[in-house]
Amino acid sequence: MTGNFKAYVGDPDFHDGIIKQVRREVSEVYVEIASYSGAVYTVRFTGVESVISDKPEGMVLYAMGEAEGQPPLREFYFANSNEPHEEGGDSRLKIRARAFSIERM
Repeated sequence: MTGNFKAYVGDPDFHDGIIKQVRREVSEVYVEIASYSGAVYTVRFTGVESVISDKPEGMVLYAMGEAEGQPPLREFYFANSNEPHEEGGDSRLKIRARAFSIERM
């Protein structure tokens, strides 16, 4: 992603949650998150242009953020709670898409 930080997005309950599954279907990506409180969320990205993914399943989240993008696309990233030298610290997930929605399961 090339843009600067814009804002944290998504549900505050994502903090310290874990990415359980990432699934791509044509121009959509689904990210299942087990939150710190125990709730399960599915984040659905539509109009997906690109995905940068490196071992995201099991990643402990700090938050979901948005960076400045080139309209109509938006740039989203899942901030890793672990430091690069810690186990799982090299995991990442970044998605460039037109929109997203969140559903609590």
